[in-house]
Amino acid sequence: MRSRFGQGSVKKLAPGRNLLAARADIRMEKPEPGPGGSASVCEGKFNIMKRLVFLAFGLGLVGACGSEADIMQARSETPQTVEAPLTTPTVRLVSPPEWQAGGVVTVLGNDFVAPARGHTELRLVGTFIDAAGKGQAVDMTMPLTYKNAGRAEFVFEPALPPAGFGYDLGRFEGAVSAVNVDDDDSSANSQELAVSVDVGASLLIWSMKPDSNGCAATARVSSTLDGETLIVDLEAIGLTQATPYTPLTLRATYANLQGEPKAVEARLSAGRRSTLELPLGNLPEQQLQGSVSINLAAVDGLENEITRFSTVTVGREYSIVYDGNVRVAELYAPVQVSSCLPGGAYGSSVSYSAGTNETRSRQIGFSVNVGLSLWIANVGFGMNVSESVSSTESESLSLTGHIWAGQFGVFYRQTQRLERLGQIVQRDACGAEQVIGEARVTDWNWAPDLAITTNGTCPPAPPSNLPPAQVF
Repeated sequence: MRSRFGQGSVKKLAPGRNLLAARADIRMEKPEPGPGGSASVCEGKFNIMKRLVFLAFGLGLVGACGSEADIMQARSETPQTVEAPLTTPTVRLVSPPEWQAGGVVTVLGNDFVAPARGHTELRLVGTFIDAAGKGQAVDMTMPLTYKNAGRAEFVFEPALPPAGFGYDLGRFEGAVSAVNVDDDDSSANSQELAVSVDVGASLLIWSMKPDSNGCAATARVSSTLDGETLIVDLEAIGLTQATPYTPLTLRATYANLQGEPKAVEARLSAGRRSTLELPLGNLPEQQLQGSVSINLAAVDGLENEITRFSTVTVGREYSIVYDGNVRVAELYAPVQVSSCLPGGAYGSSVSYSAGTNETRSRQIGFSVNVGLSLWIANVGFGMNVSESVSSTESESLSLTGHIWAGQFGVFYRQTQRLERLGQIVQRDACGAEQVIGEARVTDWNWAPDLAITTNGTCPPAPPSNLPPAQVF
């Protein structure tokens, strides 16, 4: 229906004039015919009600059919969010002044970058002078663990010069600086801070590897397989020299994968380095992964002791990784599951109900045959991949609708065949992982529908609104 007010043009508000005066200036115009003979709505005109509303808010009007150039100009004038420049950090203190292998070092300063933006590194440049007075150049960089903008930490691990120091007693003389690194690899360096750091008595881990694999790519594994025995190569520095009368003891205490306490030690009458063999045991049934925490200690003949801590993750050789993906692989034809439900004289609200039940079985298939146990698939997918599922237990069949007065409603149900895809991952004794295949689970779901008549007659039942049967 066309408004009896017609359409009019809009005048700009002149300086010093109020809204009431401007409203009085709105002149009425006869609608002009558009290309099809009807009144055009794209000539920069609006009905009088729109004009009054916009004037009441003191806003200028823009034609509903503005040019593309006007639209692009308006977009270009929209404020854009610009990320703030990467801050330049400051280092004020590195503590403690004596470092031990495996010990935590704290760095205090300002403007360390948060993990959401990037990370901060600490660089040490200078000279390490060992106990014999021999100096070696050092230029080492290590990532910091962010605590807050003014505090970060790292675990000191020895390295051979020039990549680091710490395998011998001695002192590092030089400077430290912090480097903020953005996710796009841009960086900001702090000014240097002069430091002097002593290397104190330490328990060095030269290597930690499974006895079944030399793991040439790494000196220390952080992950291995259940059933392995770790060979740990230890050396104590800074303690009293071992003799037959004052032996040096290297010890490891831990609980294996069954929770049984274990203690392994080596007593040295000479030297300061030896290896320990640590059987890890096996994971409990239907457990994919666990960890073993190892307390390491060195005690000299005068009861001086140094300790450190290490953790190893232990897993099974094969596992399935599933990220929650699901896709509809097939739709079955909708099935009528109720009789004709009357709306009555006043209409009625109804909830889904079905006179029949449907049961389907989940299935799983593997692209490679590695003898995967079914329980590993259950854990990986977070469900029983071989159980039966029923439409009466499906949470998706929850629907409430309204049937209009004088009409009828009919409930339909559509079976959906779903597919869930997981990755089969193989892990070796050194902790390296690789995807070797896929696991595909066939699952089932049901969709409800309430179809309502338009002619007030049922039967025949009205057609379903659900899509037809199809395979994707």
